[in-house]
Amino acid sequence: MNIKHRCSFKLFTYGKNKDRHQIRRRVTYNCQRIDLSTGYQILDLDYWDEKYQSVKEGYLGPKGETAISINSELRNVKDQIETAFKFFEANDIIPTPSQLVEKYEERLHGTVPKKPEPEKKKKEEKRRNKKNKGQTQRSAPTF
Repeated sequence: MNIKHRCSFKLFTYGKNKDRHQIRRRVTYNCQRIDLSTGYQILDLDYWDEKYQSVKEGYLGPKGETAISINSELRNVKDQIETAFKFFEANDIIPTPSQLVEKYEERLHGTVPKKPEPEKKKKEEKRRNKKNKGQTQRSAPTF
C-alpha cells in the first residue's frame, strides 16, 4: 500500500508585535492536515528560505541554535514522519491523525514501537464487549 502524503515546513507568526515565527511541520494526507511543532523559532524572516524550507546560513537563534543545527533537526523530523508512514504502509493501515502523531513521537523519542490495531477492529471489539455485558448467563436449572 502507498499512502499519498505531503510534508512541508511552514512558519507561523505569533507574538504581541507579530515578530516571532515558529517553524512547524505540516503533514497532509487522506484529506487531513496535521501541524506539528518543531520547537524552533526564527526572529528574522530574512533567514528563512521558503523555497528550500530551511534556515539560511549565519542565523543564530534565541536559544543559541545555529542554522546548521536547526536544519539538521528539521531533516530528522522529516525522516521520522516518512518512517512513520512507511510503518503504516507496510502494515496496510491508513492511520488516523492520532495514530500518526503517536508513531511519529515514538520514532522521534526512540520508544519501542508497537503494531497498531486498525480502527475497525477496535470498534468491533468495543461493540462485542458491550453486547456481552448486556447478556446475563443462564445457569442450569436445579431440581
